[in-house]
Amino acid sequence: MSETMSVLDHCKEIVTQSCYHPLDGTFFTIAAENLAAVSAVLSTSPMQTALFTLLLEECGEGATSIKTIADKIKCGKIQFLKYLDEFEAMEKKHIIRPCRDGWDSFNAGKRLGGGGSLPSYTIAMDVIKALRTGEKYRYAPYNKLSPAKFFETADELFDSFKDDSIDMDCLVTELKTLFQSNRGIAFVRGFKTFTLTGNSVPLLLFFCCARVVDNREKLSIKNLQPILTGMGSRATERRFREHNHSLFTAGLIENDCDRGIADTEYFRLTEKAKEHFLGDVDLKERTKRGRNLISSESLKPRDLFYGAQTGRRIAELTSLLREENFAPIKQRLTERNLRSGFTCIFSGPPRNRQDGNGLPHCPRNKPGHHAGGYIGNKKYVVWGK
Repeated sequence: MSETMSVLDHCKEIVTQSCYHPLDGTFFTIAAENLAAVSAVLSTSPMQTALFTLLLEECGEGATSIKTIADKIKCGKIQFLKYLDEFEAMEKKHIIRPCRDGWDSFNAGKRLGGGGSLPSYTIAMDVIKALRTGEKYRYAPYNKLSPAKFFETADELFDSFKDDSIDMDCLVTELKTLFQSNRGIAFVRGFKTFTLTGNSVPLLLFFCCARVVDNREKLSIKNLQPILTGMGSRATERRFREHNHSLFTAGLIENDCDRGIADTEYFRLTEKAKEHFLGDVDLKERTKRGRNLISSESLKPRDLFYGAQTGRRIAELTSLLREENFAPIKQRLTERNLRSGFTCIFSGPPRNRQDGNGLPHCPRNKPGHHAGGYIGNKKYVVWGK
């Protein structure tokens, strides 16, 4: 066997051998090296590793049922029940997650995966990462997270979903595990209070993650597209656009408002949603940090300068505006019934651009870029950007 085989290569070889020898003695002899390589990452027994690999082969199209795996190894469902202890052992090691209940059962306080029917399973995201890197899997529990860390963890799950590392079933299962481990977080208490169901929960969470993690107040349909598409129905997007979605009827999402006019292309959380779902997050403080403000004390002073010719004109203008020089000029202007002063506007950084007359260059047809006037028979123009 090649020493350069990755863990995923070993998984593929296990699946191949299971097609010829469905989990019998011959299979465990032939695939011993492959099983050992994967077991070293997952800390599982050879039988658990074999069952896990069969589950891995089927993942990507939603949760995988017991029947699917039984059919894979040509084993009847009744006969396959003898392997349930192995699946439960992997569940306790947090390698696989049962995927059976919807949001309604979570609201009712049922244990994740509880119920009377045989469970379907998804594979935990961290396990997939371990298989890809070949590093030993170590369970990172979701419990006792701070509100900020709760949303950062959820945001990482959404990122994994958007880059196709996990599917929608796996995303929902991971989110339910996250919620079950952090029932004291305002978001978890909030969606139970509003009895949100179906795709409303991950969609609302996506808005909250954008607000808390990325400091984004509003999202467009394009921003929501990965989540809406993953929900598998254009009707969801249509209901959202037409305000018929449950998040609108519950008063949790609204259109963005620009100077008193609703912007139908952008959506945001309502104040009601922030109060109930983000009540334990200091949004004002996170907004300040998100602005990337630079303290004035950190700025180093810099000397600005004009070009030589412009500098001489500025110096001449400054000299003429001194009280002892400007007073006689004002008097002469007043005697001729002329305005005795003018306004100079300095705007923007000094620049060294001049026109053919030796005067500073002023952009044409751009109001506010320059101002000037006359002192005696000399014309002065001050320009800026």
